[in-house]
Amino acid sequence: MRQNSRINGFKYSRVLRIYTKLMMGEIINKAEAADSFGVNQRSVQRDIDDLRAFFDDQNSEGAPRKEIVYSRDLGGFYLKMDGEDVLTDSEILAVCRAVLSCRQIELDERSRLVAKLLKSCVPGRKQEELSGLVFSEGKELV
Repeated sequence: MRQNSRINGFKYSRVLRIYTKLMMGEIINKAEAADSFGVNQRSVQRDIDDLRAFFDDQNSEGAPRKEIVYSRDLGGFYLKMDGEDVLTDSEILAVCRAVLSCRQIELDERSRLVAKLLKSCVPGRKQEELSGLVFSEGKELV
């Protein structure tokens, strides 16, 4: 336990935790992150700047475009992903509709597949919104 708390204090651990949260679609509020990591807000800002530099390097190497963006409305930073390799909301809805309308697959299995698709393709903050759309439309397809 003691070793674990030492590891959590290292910068790389903090940066990886921020990266993971961003990849899961979470909003990073600088003040809250600083408080939870026990550092000041400038440290969190430097971590975000390091991640921005990392994504810039990845973007220049041809990876799907990722950018950390600040939103006053959302109260923090989020990860914006663009590119041909990233599904748009309308593409995700189309795939989910196709799965839900496939009668060769049992209804429970279709629902499970759609839930997995949404969880793996949609950032956390948008999952509830798209899930509501998919399953309300899905009732009409069943």
